[in-house]
Amino acid sequence: MGMRRIQELQNKDYQDEQLLRLLKDYLDLAEIQNYGNGHLYTYLRQECYSFSRPRLRKALRLLDPDNIRLRWGQVHRRQRNFNSQGPSYLWSVDGHCNLQDFGFEIYAAIDSYSREIIWIYCGVSGLTGISVARPRSRDSATENQI
Repeated sequence: MGMRRIQELQNKDYQDEQLLRLLKDYLDLAEIQNYGNGHLYTYLRQECYSFSRPRLRKALRLLDPDNIRLRWGQVHRRQRNFNSQGPSYLWSVDGHCNLQDFGFEIYAAIDSYSREIIWIYCGVSGLTGISVARPRSRDSATENQI
């Protein structure tokens, strides 16, 4: 059926030695060199090894501190300046899904240049493209009629 039993190691010291040996072998092959903690944990679980996340994080920090520093620098990027070419050139549409449990969601569009709110829509569901497209089509219809 394709199901394999996860190997559980009982002794903590033996488990630490086993983990260090295993990570060193994988690092020598450069197979897990750019894996983060979450990806590495999932990879080892798929290979039928069972290690706790803190133990895995500690062992990886011990064996491969340089790559951890490199990955950490890639994650934390500074916000860049954003320039728009003019009014109504680019609109930003976003949804606020925190109220989804209560049965409605809020969407809005703002002009990226002037930060002016173009439209706000409160809808029943954000899972359909119709609810986001509806306000804009209504605005277009009324603009054409005037």
